[in-house]
Amino acid sequence: MKDIHDQAADMIRNRHLKVTLAVEDELYIKMDKTILKKIGDGLLKNANENTPDEGTIALRAGATTDDIFMDFRDYGIGISSENKKHIFKGFFHTQPTRHYSSKTPYAFNAGGTGTDLLRMRTYAERLGFKINFSSQCCRFIPGDAVACPGSVSLCTNITSEMDCMASGGSLFTVRFPKWGA
Repeated sequence: MKDIHDQAADMIRNRHLKVTLAVEDELYIKMDKTILKKIGDGLLKNANENTPDEGTIALRAGATTDDIFMDFRDYGIGISSENKKHIFKGFFHTQPTRHYSSKTPYAFNAGGTGTDLLRMRTYAERLGFKINFSSQCCRFIPGDAVACPGSVSLCTNITSEMDCMASGGSLFTVRFPKWGA
């Protein structure tokens, strides 16, 4: 997870984001490192592209009695209830393509093909781990006619980063059974 965090710092150096990291000591997941890296990179990229500048992304890894988990929480624009049903199907956009501003990976609202989440679902099915998510749309983005301005300080609906963090976002959790650890 530290490698993913360090890569995030490098990939978002042109963005104004805070990425926090909390990792328990001595976690070990028995899995091909390339696949584990693709999972982490894909979820981190997703979080970056959906979090406005001056926002926060929180990475966390730890263990429970039954599994080892990795959390990727963004305090961004969130996913609507309707779109939640389709998020792992691939080639699915969570917002109208006219809202995708840059098409540049790791930039806010870059947009994408949805293949990262489809790939993760396929890995989960084949390799025996779980990937779950919860999400709440930013309450200040009620429909397709309104878009996030892309920066916390440019949002006229809030007065602080804490207001932004409380208004929406997504949490993706990957859980690896301890038998695979």
